[in-house]
Amino acid sequence: MPPTNGNSFGGSDKIDFTKPGAQEYINSIINLYASWGVDFIKLDAVTPGSYHNDLTINNIPDVQAMSKAIALSGRPIWLTISWALDEDYLSEWQQSSNARRIEGDIECEGDCPYLTNWPRVALRLLDLPGWENASGPTLGWNDLDSLEVGNSATAGITQPSSKPR
Repeated sequence: MPPTNGNSFGGSDKIDFTKPGAQEYINSIINLYASWGVDFIKLDAVTPGSYHNDLTINNIPDVQAMSKAIALSGRPIWLTISWALDEDYLSEWQQSSNARRIEGDIECEGDCPYLTNWPRVALRLLDLPGWENASGPTLGWNDLDSLEVGNSATAGITQPSSKPR
């Protein structure tokens, strides 16, 4: 059987967690990270979500395996999953991760004078109410994406009065 796509980015093969050694492989990776003192892991392009809101690419077993491996490692590692996750699978995300990205990237892609602009930030605030009751210390946290700032010509954010590009 040919390999299946492992996430919404493509280019990676899916791990079959029904096979012997699959969980042990993930455990070995997390144990290595724990030995390095890693505190944070972001698992990106997770589905359902990442604009694939069905089970044609299903990362629920991957997230569960990462969560189990972190628990077994003995090190408190924060696991966040990303992006634009499908709210229909919220209970899975709450059980297996500390945080989840509820929307796409905040940065502007393409020909933009700034890395991001205020309207792209404001859009996140429109998404948040739908997830409001799904967040907290025992439920996990909603992640609105990171706002990158710096001091180059394109770093930072436009003024709130600017128009979206």
